[in-house]
Amino acid sequence: MAERALQHEVALARRVADAIDGALVRTFHSFVWDCAQKAGLASRIPEKPTQDYYERESPKVLFDALMALPDERFDAVVIDEGQDFRAAWWQPITNA
Repeated sequence: MAERALQHEVALARRVADAIDGALVRTFHSFVWDCAQKAGLASRIPEKPTQDYYERESPKVLFDALMALPDERFDAVVIDEGQDFRAAWWQPITNA
């Protein structure tokens, strides 16, 4: 298992990735995209996502992707700026 950090801000995610060797650092949305691609679910992500997609559908896509990827689990998930995470984002993250 690996370490993973989810960042709300893209710039912050880049700085953390540079600072922690070997850690996988993603924003929530890029984590959804990565997992959806690996699980063959990328077609569920619209070309131009709306706010509604980010709020309601992206957590469902992530949940389904993680269920299809049983080896995609981590010992620790670090969430920075957790107060900015939507309530619906927490459930699929706990499956990571």
